[in-house]
Amino acid sequence: MPGPSRIGPASIHSDGARRGLIRLEREEPKIRMDGPAVSRRVVRLMVEVTTEVLGASGEPVDDVDLFVHHQANSRIIEAVGRQLGPDRGRVVDVVARVADASAASIPVALSAARDERRLGARGRVLLGAFGAGLVGGPRSSPGAGAPPPPVRPRRPVHPTRPGRRRHPGRVPRR
Repeated sequence: MPGPSRIGPASIHSDGARRGLIRLEREEPKIRMDGPAVSRRVVRLMVEVTTEVLGASGEPVDDVDLFVHHQANSRIIEAVGRQLGPDRGRVVDVVARVADASAASIPVALSAARDERRLGARGRVLLGAFGAGLVGGPRSSPGAGAPPPPVRPRRPVHPTRPGRRRHPGRVPRR
C-alpha cells in the first residue's frame, strides 16, 4: 500500500448501570427499548469517547477528514456531529440509503464515502460504534484514506468439481 497507514488510539466504554434501557426478557423473546433515553445516552457516550480518543491522539476535531459512526439512526449521527463541531460534509450518513446494516454499517458507510471520493488526501478517519448494553467506542485511523491493497486472486476452481478448489501440487482423485 503506498504511503503511511496506521491505526490510532481506541477507546471502549460500557454502561451496565443503564442495562434496563435495552432488554430482552426470557419470558417474552422480544427486545424492548426506551428509544429516547437510549438515543440521548448514545449521543453523550459517542461525544465523550470521541473527545477522549482525539485527546489521546493529540488531534483536534478539525484534523479529522471524515467521521464515520455506526449507521443506526440519522438523528444520532447528526446530534453527535453537531456537538463535535465538524462541518456536515465530513460526517458520513448513509442510513437513508442502506438503513441500519447492523455490524456492517461502518464498513458500508466507509465504502460509500470512498466511492463518493470524500476521503481526504491524508485520509484521517474516525470510526465510532455503539451497540446494545450501551457499549461504544471510536478509533482514530490516520492514513485510512490510502487506497486499499490489491485484491489477491482466488485459487482456481477445480475443473471437474465446481464447488472445490484446486490445491497446488495435488492430483485430484477419480
